[in-house]
Amino acid sequence: MYKKWFSLFCLLFLLSACINDEPAIIRKETTPPNPNNDPELIEEVNEEKVDEFIEFALEEEIVRINLNLVPILQQYLTAANHREEMVEAMQLQNIHQEDENSIYLLEFSCNTNRSKCSYLLLDQSKDNSGHLLTDLAELKNVQLSPDETKLFFHFNRLTLDSPLPVSKVVTIDLGTWERLPLNTTNDNRMVNNYKWPIISAEWLDNETLSFYIPDVLHADIEHLNDWLNTANSQTTNIILTTNKTN
Repeated sequence: MYKKWFSLFCLLFLLSACINDEPAIIRKETTPPNPNNDPELIEEVNEEKVDEFIEFALEEEIVRINLNLVPILQQYLTAANHREEMVEAMQLQNIHQEDENSIYLLEFSCNTNRSKCSYLLLDQSKDNSGHLLTDLAELKNVQLSPDETKLFFHFNRLTLDSPLPVSKVVTIDLGTWERLPLNTTNDNRMVNNYKWPIISAEWLDNETLSFYIPDVLHADIEHLNDWLNTANSQTTNIILTTNKTN
């Protein structure tokens, strides 16, 4: 009996490994006849298994996302009443290209004017690679670090508590696929995580970012309105580091 259970366990493990070896993203370099057309939901039946894909026609490539390997997308579409419409509203962009890997950002679950969306980071080389960066926000900027080992994403979110969109910057290590903490070096204010408007953000070097925020004491309606109505209003520079030892 023990040998039978052990053999069954090994079989299930091998099947699971085979499933996990399937790529979440299939990419084909080509020039689509109709680039930038709406994405499509495609079903493929193979050996009694049904695979669902979302296919995107980009400028120089066709990209398919395997829904079976990206659970967050699969769950989102399972709960949707109009799946085709939800898929057609999605947007995919190739944000970084390497020799053996492509990194994509998927924008989905948006409101009508696309000011509130969810963002999923997808890595061609990893299984089950969906990484939810944020939701109810709008992407302002993506920037690669000088050594091309990290990415930061600058998001804005509209709120009734601020006349300016408040911001969040998410930093990803492309080697470990982990979020990196951002530690301030010259200011104790918690300006990230949708607490303050961030006017601009940029890399200073491979470990350091620079934020510019409104030069106000508090990021509330009164202070920010005064700042907006002041000619030549000033900004404050906040320096942050991704170095975990700092």
